Amino acid sequence: MKYYSFFLIALVFFSCKKSNYDKYAAGSEKRMTVLTHDIMIEGINLEGLEADIANIDLDCDDVADLKLTSTRDSIDSGTGIEVWGVFLETTNPLFSVLEISNSGDNYYTETPYWLNGVGFPRLERRLTTGCQREGAMFSGIEANNPKTYSEGDAFQPKQVDWSTNGYGYLELATSGSEYMECRFTDDSDSLICDITITEPTCFPIPTDETTYLIFRKFETTECYSIGWIEILLMDENKLEIKRSAISNKPLEF
Repeated sequence: MKYYSFFLIALVFFSCKKSNYDKYAAGSEKRMTVLTHDIMIEGINLEGLEADIANIDLDCDDVADLKLTSTRDSIDSGTGIEVWGVFLETTNPLFSVLEISNSGDNYYTETPYWLNGVGFPRLERRLTTGCQREGAMFSGIEANNPKTYSEGDAFQPKQVDWSTNGYGYLELATSGSEYMECRFTDDSDSLICDITITEPTCFPIPTDETTYLIFRKFETTECYSIGWIEILLMDENKLEIKRSAISNKPLEF
């Protein structure tokens, strides 16, 4: 037992040895173990909300580390639009994905009622929640957006902000939504309508462009492995998960 404990201590010390490399590049295979996934997800609206889910193992231990979800839903609210979204959740607490701090902050603006003279007389008020800060009131905090990189972009793991907003998931891209609710006035000669608008994701991942997300895996105290995920977003909510890579040596932070 004594020798076994000594072996474990020695193994941890060796695996958490300080890496000589502080700089990495998105998409680079140097000092990385690369995995090919080639998974496509696309939520399709059939009857109500339809989701397509992919569980991804980033370190070859047969345990899912990320869950990527694509959704699409039709809202019958007089607007005739479909709402879609693509999301990322870290299902393994040892992993975290680099995100944009405060990108989930939402702001609220209100457009006063105005008379619509087309068709049946009605008054409309627009209530908008989105990214606009100037002239708006702070509304609240939602899920943050991931920080994205192009192939070859360098990053220094020790100089990035790994803070999380505590929601457990990130918004990769969303369509936003619009919902209208109307009621008759007391004399029933006109309508009063509230139009509630949620704007699309403030900092979505690029569309039709191969994109890289950066992640880290907690190994031991102040010791992490670093990696990237290669994805491609197309046709609104169609997401291809191409490859991922994880560093051969952990970094000491």
